[in-house]
Amino acid sequence: DVTGLPPAPETVQALTSDWSEASYIDLVDRLLAMPAFGEHWGRAWLDVVRYAETNSFERDGAKPNAWKYRDYVIDAMNGDTPYNQFIREQIAGDELDSVTPASLTATGYYRLGLWAD
Repeated sequence: DVTGLPPAPETVQALTSDWSEASYIDLVDRLLAMPAFGEHWGRAWLDVVRYAETNSFERDGAKPNAWKYRDYVIDAMNGDTPYNQFIREQIAGDELDSVTPASLTATGYYRLGLWAD
């Protein structure tokens, strides 16, 4: 559930052969530190905001830099960005007191989904 990936057989074996609260906590910490955590939970957010790498419709043009927003979302999930900051960066990342490259990339939210020229 944390990474969206099945556990490796070695992980299952290690956990079942030496079950303790400490080993469970260690496993959870390792799973949360994996890049797959942000990829898995970032995908849920990208679905909500209707992320797409093309414009759709008749002239289905590519959005060649859409991947930057996708990577921003994954990095935010893996970096444990607070939810209020995550939302603020997407809505007004270019107007914050402290504008960063990440907050500017977050405003890519506005070009997601369907786009008809």
